[in-house]
Amino acid sequence: MITNQEMKRYINKLQGGKDITKRDIPKIIYPCRIGDVKISPDLMQAYKDWFKAVADRLPESGNYARTVPVCSFLLRNFNLDVIRAVSECLDKMSPLDRAACMEVAHIPDPGWTKTSTERPTFASIFKFAGDFRSSDVYERISGMVPLFDGDLEERYGIPEYDLNGNCSGINVQTLYVQSILSVAYRNKTPLARITAEDVRRQK
Repeated sequence: MITNQEMKRYINKLQGGKDITKRDIPKIIYPCRIGDVKISPDLMQAYKDWFKAVADRLPESGNYARTVPVCSFLLRNFNLDVIRAVSECLDKMSPLDRAACMEVAHIPDPGWTKTSTERPTFASIFKFAGDFRSSDVYERISGMVPLFDGDLEERYGIPEYDLNGNCSGINVQTLYVQSILSVAYRNKTPLARITAEDVRRQK
């Protein structure tokens, strides 16, 4: 477990315009990777200050950015103040860097999990900001043009859409999304769906 003093040294380094090393990352994210753990009030405050310092440096890139969890379940040991600080970091990141899940179709097999056998797509789950950058398909997807931007459910209705155009219900709004995805899938157009979480829902 990292100490309060160690966290303060990392915060001072960040506020001084420097970066942490890759070897420092596992120490900082340790409470995210283990089960239920009690974090002292001083250390909890240090984590809040750490993520605030990270947010102040973003959208610059650095090793510090890779300490930001993109999945709410990784924040179960932290209080609401820390979660809000993490959310502030994610708000300053690009969709690719804050991606919690990525699903692709008609892109050379990236070695991810196959979602189905009938109309297969491939998906991968990410835990920390920037994890997707190490993927073999990052360069290709980063150059793609957004087809639908924003929250599909908020804009086009409740049904969950598959990349092949299937959805759990149809109305005038959902038919628009379904039709475009279905045509794109049948034409073997490369597709990618980025999913980001609202980590504030953890508490």
